[in-house]
Amino acid sequence: QYADQQMFRPLGMSRTHFHDDNSMIVPGRTRGYTMRDREWHENVPNYSTVGATSLFTTVEDLVRWHRQLDEGTVGGKSALATLFTRGVLVSGDTLLYALGISHGSYRGQPTISHSGGDPGYRTHVLHFPKFQGGVSVLCNLNESNPVRLAEQTADLYFASELSPVVAAGDSVAGGALVGATGLYWSDQTESAARVVADSGRLTRRVGQGRAPLRKLSETKYLLAQGPSTVELLPGGKLEMRSGNGERSGYAKVDEWTPTPADRAALAGRYTSEEIGTTWEIRTVGDSLTLERRKFLPLKLVPIMKDAYSAVGGFGVIIRAVRDRAGRITAVTVGSGRVRRMEFARVAPPK
Repeated sequence: QYADQQMFRPLGMSRTHFHDDNSMIVPGRTRGYTMRDREWHENVPNYSTVGATSLFTTVEDLVRWHRQLDEGTVGGKSALATLFTRGVLVSGDTLLYALGISHGSYRGQPTISHSGGDPGYRTHVLHFPKFQGGVSVLCNLNESNPVRLAEQTADLYFASELSPVVAAGDSVAGGALVGATGLYWSDQTESAARVVADSGRLTRRVGQGRAPLRKLSETKYLLAQGPSTVELLPGGKLEMRSGNGERSGYAKVDEWTPTPADRAALAGRYTSEEIGTTWEIRTVGDSLTLERRKFLPLKLVPIMKDAYSAVGGFGVIIRAVRDRAGRITAVTVGSGRVRRMEFARVAPPK
């Protein structure tokens, strides 16, 4: 009600609202979809967190939001100045992130942007302050890439104003990182990264994401979309630095294929007293699956010894915890924003 009175109506966003009544009929409403086993399936969010999610809008109404980002119709220029103020770390480094706004650049032009997603939906708003305009992309397919779609649209619409396109990556002919391809793990961020030579170019892969690398020096590379960097350190280690200046150390680890005994040892029920829920890990053929209430099972893919990634599980990493005798007594769960949440092993019900 507040958002409607103070933001949406003053901006003329007549088809925008926070959907806090699930029985309400919305004309033109889309459903969310995903492709699974080569078949289409609906992918409907099973939660309604009004505010963080459940904002219904249209690309036409988002044109008015782009105008707000330039003119400050609601709140004036002082409100925009607050909205665009970037955070500062205790180290003194200034973040690219402000109040729900990401500062960046695309093809030589400053941008402000934000992307989002829910099951079945992917979105991105890309705004160019210099042009007083931008692109809004709303997708109802899980596998969509709205960020790239927004960039491709900007390529056409602002073609004469943008700098030339930079090559996607560097030839693998030079640089010490070429000889250091492989799998890396960061205890700091609880995440895995892989450096590969892909079709004649170096690429960094994290989860399902891929980023070509451009050589800056013999040991330092820039992610093609910038401004993050990857640097090869002595001892087979990598340092990845985000555009915010945050550093993450990665060490090279061995690939690992679990045996049937390894999979059987991990299978079982695990509970977290902290969040009051129980998960189950099952052996299914020659694989493991993670089963949770209200969700479809997720396949667990091995990363390194005693560490698995849940496919389609928003980056969930599961690691086995062993006692002195080598028995698995718990697992820790991480997903980037949540790290090392422990689930203790519990006896199966009688």
